[in-house]
Amino acid sequence: MTPALQRELEGYARHFGLGVGYNFTLPDKVPGFFDSRSLYIIINARKPRCDQALTLAHELGHYLFHHERKPRNYMPWYVERPWKSRLVIVWAGLMKRLIRRTFTQEWEADLWAFILLFHTGALSVLVELWKLYPDKRLVMVLAYGAVAHGIAQRGAGHFLLLRLSAFLSQAKSLADS
Repeated sequence: MTPALQRELEGYARHFGLGVGYNFTLPDKVPGFFDSRSLYIIINARKPRCDQALTLAHELGHYLFHHERKPRNYMPWYVERPWKSRLVIVWAGLMKRLIRRTFTQEWEADLWAFILLFHTGALSVLVELWKLYPDKRLVMVLAYGAVAHGIAQRGAGHFLLLRLSAFLSQAKSLADS
């Protein structure tokens, strides 16, 4: 995480009244956390800088989407509809369980974090995260899609497409080495 990116992400946190602190004593398995009582985001200072950027954006996502809010129950219409067919009822129930297990609050905070990092243009951070977290690549691609769609609607999609192309080529070359 560059100092400029760190200032930008911390600026977003300050905008929402949150403090940010870096702690050297957190266990290695804990990248950071959001303390809802003190409204403070604590980051593990021993983690790589790219991980610190992701954690800060992720915890900001928890604050924005989950702090003092009831859990959301987003279900597509075809899962909630009262079907008459027994087979479709069973299928809808399975889909509902799959959606609940997959799209958790952690997943939502990750999606928010990657959207924020794409939006800030943190290409080197995203490439490092691509290498560190292969299990989060789908979330990264979905985040890019959300950002590209929003920018394309404003007429600047080509710029972001070039950014993604550079990101994917760097990630591929790193994966090949």
